[in-house]
Amino acid sequence: MAVVVCGEQLFTGAKDGFVKVWSIASGEKTGELQMGGEVHSLCAESGYVFAGLVSGTIKCITMADGSVRDM
Repeated sequence: MAVVVCGEQLFTGAKDGFVKVWSIASGEKTGELQMGGEVHSLCAESGYVFAGLVSGTIKCITMADGSVRDM
């Protein structure tokens, strides 16, 4: 499992291929994003969360709108 905190949100990624978004204040899941493969690592920087997949693919999540794109 991979975990990263960005602002008031916690992002988790795991073998199920999803990055889940959690509210730190409430502890509730606020979103779920399909990555298309097992998530190995997460990193947050300047309004983006980067997910490294086991396949070697890197996905970029834009925090402002939740959009996902390949790098």
